Amino acid sequence: MKDSGNPVTHLIINSSVSDHVSEDAIKEFEKIILSDPRVQSSNSERVAVRLLGAFVWRLYEHVASKPSSPARRFLSFPIKGEYFAVLMGLRLRKCMPYFAFSRRKHLYLFDAWPQYHDQIREFARLYKVSSLLVTSRQVAEQLQEECQCPVHWVPEGIAPSSYRFCDYQDKNIESFEQRFISE
Repeated sequence: MKDSGNPVTHLIINSSVSDHVSEDAIKEFEKIILSDPRVQSSNSERVAVRLLGAFVWRLYEHVASKPSSPARRFLSFPIKGEYFAVLMGLRLRKCMPYFAFSRRKHLYLFDAWPQYHDQIREFARLYKVSSLLVTSRQVAEQLQEECQCPVHWVPEGIAPSSYRFCDYQDKNIESFEQRFISE
């Protein structure tokens, strides 16, 4: 699993976890990341991986709700590999089961709103996240104050050559009402 003598980083791809309105932006970003030959896709569409991921996530939810639980020390078994996840919002379940078993874990969060900072810090601590990347300089500064891993600001950006402009009347943005109320 080496490419040109460099260790491989696995990008966690999990389309079944999120249907966020900006999921297309994540998919484009993941595609760019995967263009690096040192990065391989880790797809959690296999049944065994999904079942293990669901089990590990439920364990995390149970243990995270009990601050004094001795089981908190056993959420991370660093066995092998380096994994990277790109998340829109706090869809941490996408990291499972990979973050439970990898040695190095990197997390890039879009929309890391202040009301989630405690949960982000706790997740990073429990899973021994190696680095946390966020799209806001202020959020990076706030999270770094109490986070046990390095927190980096990586601003959002677009490649102008791939930006698709549409006139307002041509945009197709599904509203909450269209999606859930009219069904």
